[in-house]
Amino acid sequence: MKKIIFSILLCLVLFSGYTQNLIQEQRFSTELDEIIETGIEYNSNQYLFIKRFGTYKDTVTQYGQFPFIDVYDYKTELLVTDNDFHVTDSTVFDIPGYYTIAKKILIINDTIVVLGRAVNKDDFFLEHVFMSTFTNDFTPIQTSLLENGNETQKLGDAVINNKNEIICNITNKNHGYDSIFQGFLATNTSGALLNYLIDTTTPASSFMHYDKINNRYQLIDNYVANIYDSNFQKLYDTTINYPPMFLCFSISKDITDSTFLVSGLAVYNVPYSGFDIAYCMFNNNMEIIDSNYIFIPDTMDYAANSDFSTPDTLFLGGTVNTNWNPSFPPNFQRENHKVVIQCSNLNTDEIYWTKRYGGDANYMMKSVFATSDNHCVAMASYYDWQNNPVQERDIVLFKVDANGVITNTLNGHDLHQLSYSVYPNPGNGKMHVQNYTGTNNFILTLTDLRGNIVLRKNLSGKTATINTSNLSAGVYLYKIGNSKGENETGKWIKQ
Repeated sequence: MKKIIFSILLCLVLFSGYTQNLIQEQRFSTELDEIIETGIEYNSNQYLFIKRFGTYKDTVTQYGQFPFIDVYDYKTELLVTDNDFHVTDSTVFDIPGYYTIAKKILIINDTIVVLGRAVNKDDFFLEHVFMSTFTNDFTPIQTSLLENGNETQKLGDAVINNKNEIICNITNKNHGYDSIFQGFLATNTSGALLNYLIDTTTPASSFMHYDKINNRYQLIDNYVANIYDSNFQKLYDTTINYPPMFLCFSISKDITDSTFLVSGLAVYNVPYSGFDIAYCMFNNNMEIIDSNYIFIPDTMDYAANSDFSTPDTLFLGGTVNTNWNPSFPPNFQRENHKVVIQCSNLNTDEIYWTKRYGGDANYMMKSVFATSDNHCVAMASYYDWQNNPVQERDIVLFKVDANGVITNTLNGHDLHQLSYSVYPNPGNGKMHVQNYTGTNNFILTLTDLRGNIVLRKNLSGKTATINTSNLSAGVYLYKIGNSKGENETGKWIKQ
């Protein structure tokens, strides 16, 4: 199989004005659109988060792309917080002439590495990989911009190999996106270019896993895994026997040197019930040795990712109660979404609990990570679609303990653990109520905005359906409760 090794110019550029250090107060805006892309626990007292902020624009009309790919006119920031989410340090990646989209945080010995995409402001088809490094006390070391003339290198994923080298799998495209190839870029924390190779025979994959035992790389997509040796020479590819219609979205950390997780969506239930938030456990031969999922009789689900502190506490997260609309970004849908976390035993698949969190707004889960104290940190966005005419999200960070109880929040707004939820919202001729309490019987009361009771029902079970076809279109207030005092209130809109 023919390989073409390109010469590449590594531009190492030090930017004196791209850092803002020692921010002693929380830096979150109520005017800009802000989201947390990902985060990790740096030590038992500190968390690292990648924040993206800017002004959202409709990229369908602006740039001919899908509306949920909000790339342009945004900046990226590395946040350092304590375990109560108080910001103690902050660095903005402000690279002249580029929009920055940081995607990955890696820790190599005492060096913090942030990798991402740098999109040319004057030519949206041209982008490169950028890498910023920091000492363990968050002092900036350097920012490296990797470029190859008029070709674009879009970062897919990055791993650390046995030599503590940073290996990025990239999508390599010539100018104008006429050709798309799989590529590899190898560097180290000093920014030295070690290798750059393009495979013109293999479609690009987004996710990569490093097999420490065999010193090889597995590039994974929704159908096949491509296996490369330590020199990025392709060994073989193999079709993956996924569960029905599995779509992978992220790779979690290794369980052992020979097993790892891939998170995503899959169809597990018959009859067809839509996609469920799921994971698959692989061995290094790319064989699935286990899988599990969150089944919620709701609408469309979106996967975040999974993480664990011990195999006894696997946390799997995502978003539920969305309606799939490819012409509109789910982050800004005018409906209430809820986020979900499931805790299970990775060895036995025993589900300890599945809990939903949200409020009277559009909540979308971005990512989760487990902490050394056996808790789970969830990164979500909040869009107050009923009161905010601007497409602008706020960041929501919250931590739950091993029982799913919220222990810490930042910008929580009305976020709380839900006893009941109403969906779809907005709805039409039917209202569904999901009961999370474990108590079988409950009462639903629906009133109009003048306080008149228009519907009152004694209900039972985990899910109840109410006929609302005789109600006029408009805004209603609901109250759901049981004899134990487990209540939920909110607005329901009939279209």
